[in-house]
Amino acid sequence: MVDFDVLIKVIMACIGGLVFYVS
Repeated sequence: MVDFDVLIKVIMACIGGLVFYVS
C-alpha cells in the first residue's frame, strides 16, 4: 500500500529540484 501523502511530497520535491536546477 502506498502512502500518497509521502508520494506527493516526494514528487513535489523532485519537480521543485528540477525546476531549480534548470532555471
